[in-house]
Amino acid sequence: MTNRSRPLLAVAIVAILAAACAASSSPSPSPLATPVAVATPTPVAPAPSADPAADPSGPVDPSPTPAPSADPTPTPAPAVWSKARTVKGLTGCNDLVGTIDDSGTSHLAVSCGGSGKEIRYATSKDGINWTVTSFKAPSGRFDQGPELAFTGSTLTLAFTRVAPGGEGCGSDGLADVGVNVRTRSLPDGAWSATKRIGMAQDHLQNLRVDGSTIHAVVTNEGRSAGSFYERISGDTVSSRVRLGDVTVGIGLRLGDDGLPRLAMDDAPGIRFGTLSGGKLTTRTIPGTAGGGAPLLALGPGNAAYVLWTISAGSGGCIDMGPGPKAGTYLSTNAGGQWSTTKLSKVVGAQSLTMDPATGEVDALVGGFESLQLFVKPAAGGWTHKTLTSDFASSAVVRRNPATGGLLVAFVHETLDGDDPSTVQVMTKG
Repeated sequence: MTNRSRPLLAVAIVAILAAACAASSSPSPSPLATPVAVATPTPVAPAPSADPAADPSGPVDPSPTPAPSADPTPTPAPAVWSKARTVKGLTGCNDLVGTIDDSGTSHLAVSCGGSGKEIRYATSKDGINWTVTSFKAPSGRFDQGPELAFTGSTLTLAFTRVAPGGEGCGSDGLADVGVNVRTRSLPDGAWSATKRIGMAQDHLQNLRVDGSTIHAVVTNEGRSAGSFYERISGDTVSSRVRLGDVTVGIGLRLGDDGLPRLAMDDAPGIRFGTLSGGKLTTRTIPGTAGGGAPLLALGPGNAAYVLWTISAGSGGCIDMGPGPKAGTYLSTNAGGQWSTTKLSKVVGAQSLTMDPATGEVDALVGGFESLQLFVKPAAGGWTHKTLTSDFASSAVVRRNPATGGLLVAFVHETLDGDDPSTVQVMTKG
């Protein structure tokens, strides 16, 4: 064998060895071998194209994250408070009250013109555009302290009619003539004529309406001076219950069971109770000594929320300065027992509403330097927001049952008194 033929022989030997190795690594199955079960593979979505820079030996995610939709649903912007808007036609007015009916239409009422030459009523479907109606008092009379309430499709406007009387320390020189009401059918019915309800010399404190029945809290300076609850059906006072000697600060709501609930001023503190069968049963809310001017809201199961204040005392015609406990407080028995929170050092205009659907409580507190809204959701603590730094002499907060939004209205006053008051409105949601 020559040296030239040795390389050819080496190549042949390598080829023979490779063929032998291939045959030994893939033998033909023996007919005597036991069959092996093979699982049917689960279909897997095709993997996305590999990144050329990626390591091909790395793991592959069998369930890749799907690509984002080409047209995702946008996240709604959070609701924010609008700027305050002036309600035209409600200039030089006070004693502001308001409500929102089931369709989401807002209603406001104020007393205007000095001692109350007229009651003005404003309504709006959007909180921006308002329609104003004026009701002038008869000659020699003044109409004051309006209240608004609705039931079903009927809206009731009530107020106290007064006449010039004697003057003195603590007296405005006006004598109560009685409580009067007007009604209209929603949404576009005409107003009825004025009708007096209750007893002569009654002065309206609070009003609720259930069907054709009016529930009212009044004070009376006649022979039986004091405060009273009245239930009025048609033209008849079907029930009149004396509440005590207190003549201001009585909150009224109707419970889930149709029974009136009341929050009242008293010497030991704020009393809360139920009126049933012509009898009022109350007990003092713990920790409310020195409190007054309660506002009442009810939640599901008749849970009570009471907004009240501790303010300066009064010494005849002279007011004393505020003490260290002065401020605005909220008490509730929603947790099974009464608890009280001090919301603000400010004592002034206040309003309260509670949303039974979400459990949120909204308390409005106004004074000479600000109007603040205190909010407590069902789960969580209190937060607050300053809505305006203006002087609010009276204010209301109401929730829109149709949208869940809030409406705040307030009477804006100038501290120097040079400009007439205006009614301002803010909305959220």
